[in-house]
Amino acid sequence: MMTQKTHDRPGKVSSEFVNEIVQMINARRELAELELTSDIESARGLATGGGIGAVLALTGLPVLAVLGANYAATCSNGDANLWMLGVGLSCLIIGGLTGLFSWLRFRKNLVGFRATLEELREDVTWLQEWTGTPDDRRDATEESA
Repeated sequence: MMTQKTHDRPGKVSSEFVNEIVQMINARRELAELELTSDIESARGLATGGGIGAVLALTGLPVLAVLGANYAATCSNGDANLWMLGVGLSCLIIGGLTGLFSWLRFRKNLVGFRATLEELREDVTWLQEWTGTPDDRRDATEESA
């Protein structure tokens, strides 16, 4: 990847170093854009699956509850209200599971800038090694131990 360079003299920053920093920042920006695009596509899948599940549950609930319960009550000489309860609960369960599975798939596919943050951590480490600057967080942790 990037190679470690030595200072020409203390306090002087070479143009090569500046160019490398600019290229590094551009690469991280592009990575962040790709991750954001991936998350947006994942959110679209959630919206589509969740929307379909909600429409099915809301549409199917009254239609199937009434139709199925009346048919079952007629066929079995039973109580139509109990049949409506069973059909209605079935529609709610199916709609709820559809929404849940869409949510789980969304969470599984959510990138959330993981790769960008990892690359930025590596860049900070590289810059600290290159400049000879210690990591203040690491020093504070070692002092408290």
